[in-house]
Amino acid sequence: MDYRYITVTKAHEGTFTWIHEPASFSASPGSGSFFEWLESPTAVYWVSGKLGSGKSTLMKYLCELPAIRERLLHWVPATCQKGERLQLVFASFFFWNAGRSSLQKSQAGLLRQLLYEILRQCPNLISVAYPEQWQEYTASGAVLTDESRKVGLEVAELVQAIQNIFEHTKTQPTFKLCFFIDGLDEYEGTPDDIIQLVSLLGSSQQVKICVSSRPWNEFEKAFGGNALRQLRVQDLTRDDIKLFVRDTLEKDANFQEMKEDDESCVDLIQEITNRANGVFLWVRLVVNSLLQGVTNADSVADLRRRLDTFPTDLYEFFERELFSVDPFYRQRTARFFQVTLTSVELLPLVCYWFVDQDDPDAVVASPAETWSVQRTNIRMRQMKKRLNACCKGLLEAQMYDTNKPSSSLSSSIMFDLRVDFAHRTIRDFLRSLDIQKLFDEWSGSTFNADVAICEAILGQIKASPLDKDYCAKGGPVARLVYAFNSQTATGNIPVALRPHTDVLIDQIGKLVKPFGLKHIAEELLSGV
Repeated sequence: MDYRYITVTKAHEGTFTWIHEPASFSASPGSGSFFEWLESPTAVYWVSGKLGSGKSTLMKYLCELPAIRERLLHWVPATCQKGERLQLVFASFFFWNAGRSSLQKSQAGLLRQLLYEILRQCPNLISVAYPEQWQEYTASGAVLTDESRKVGLEVAELVQAIQNIFEHTKTQPTFKLCFFIDGLDEYEGTPDDIIQLVSLLGSSQQVKICVSSRPWNEFEKAFGGNALRQLRVQDLTRDDIKLFVRDTLEKDANFQEMKEDDESCVDLIQEITNRANGVFLWVRLVVNSLLQGVTNADSVADLRRRLDTFPTDLYEFFERELFSVDPFYRQRTARFFQVTLTSVELLPLVCYWFVDQDDPDAVVASPAETWSVQRTNIRMRQMKKRLNACCKGLLEAQMYDTNKPSSSLSSSIMFDLRVDFAHRTIRDFLRSLDIQKLFDEWSGSTFNADVAICEAILGQIKASPLDKDYCAKGGPVARLVYAFNSQTATGNIPVALRPHTDVLIDQIGKLVKPFGLKHIAEELLSGV
C-alpha cells in the first residue's frame, strides 16, 4: 500500500512554502490558513484542487514536514488528567484508484492502515481495540492461539475496533490522532460512503483529519462550508509554478546557451505561468516539450509556437501525443499500454523487454540463463528509449522498493525499476472505449495482454539469478512468481490460450521449486 505514496512526485525545492504563512492565503478568498487549523479544535481540513494541480504532491510534502508535528503539539495538551504525557499519533493514507490491490482504493485499506499506525505507535491500545482477542491471549498465558489470532478485517469490524479506541479515550485520554487522507476522489465506492467514514473518524475530539480531493459537488457540500478550513491548491501555486519553470529551464545547458544569444527566451517563463491556471501537470508537460525543442536548436520563435499550439486540455494533449507516434511503432505502443493497463502488479522494465520480442514462443523454448549486469544495463537502456519513442513520456520507468533488503543485491535494478503511467489521468484517458478500440486495432488480433504478461514474467525469471538470495520468500523472484499467480487468477485468459499458459506455469514451477519456493511451485503446478 506504500506504492502510491512512493510514486507521488516530490515537491520541487522551494515550493509550497506559502503553507507556513497565514498571509499567503489572502490570495485565495476561499482558503484558510492551514497552520491555524492545526492548532484549532476543528476536526477536518479540506485540500481541493483541479485535476493535475499538485494535490497529492502537497499532501506528501505536508506528511514529511517536521513543522506539522511541532504545530500539532499546540493542539495536544502537555498532559492528560492522570498527569501522563499525551502522545500524538500521526498516520497517512493515499487512495489510488489505479492501484492493483483493492486495499489501495477501499475503506478496508484505509481503516487497516490507520488502525495499524495507531496500534504500532500505541501498542497499549491493542487490548482496547480487540478486547476479546486480548482476553483469549492473556488467558492462554500470553501465547498466540487460533482464537487470539482471529482479528476481523471486514469494514464493520475495523470500524468497531477504531470506535472501541475512541470510546476508551473519552474517559482515559492518552493520545491524539492526526490523519492525512489523500485522494478521496480515487476511492472505489461512492463519494457519500467515504464522506460518511471521514465524518465518523472526525467525530472524536481526539482526531484531526486533513483530506484532499478534486472539487466534486459531494465533497464541496461536505467540506466546503467553512472557507477557513480549506484551501484551493490552484489558487496558491502561481509562484511555485514560476519557480519550477525557471529552475527547470535554466539548469538546461542548451537553454542557457540560447539565453546568451537571445534574452527574450526568459519571457517564456512568465507566459507558461500565465497560461497554467494552476495545473502543475500541464506545466510539466509543456516544459518537457520546450526542452525537447531547445535540444533540437529551436529558435525562441519556434518555442513560442510550440507553446501556442500546446493544448490547454490534458486529454487533448494525451490524444495529440498518441497520434504523433510514428506509425512504424504503433503496434509496440498499443502493446506497451495494454500490458500496463492489464497487469495486476507493476511490472519491472525488464518484463517489457520480453513483451517487445518478435517471437514470444522463444521465451518458452529458451533455457534459463542469468543476464550479466552489463547485459541487463544495456537492455534496460534500450527499453527506456523504446518506451520514450513509443509512448511519448506517458509511461515512465520509476524506482520502487529501494528500502527492501533485496535492493542491495547486485542485480536488484532489474526488479526495482518498474513501469507505470506518468500520472493517473493518463490511465483514465487510455481506458476510454475509443482508445481501447484503437489499441485493439494497432496491437493485432493475436495479441493478448494477460498472456504476454505471463510470458514476460517467465522470461524475466529465466534471466534472473536463481539462487537463495533472489528466490527467498519475499525476494525479487518470489515477487515475480506471485505477480504471475495474480495475473493467471484474474480469469481473463481465453480458454483457447490456457494450454499455452499451462506450459508457462509448468516451467515456472520447476524453476523455483529447488530454491526454497516449494509452496509456490506446488500452488502453480496444482493450478491454484
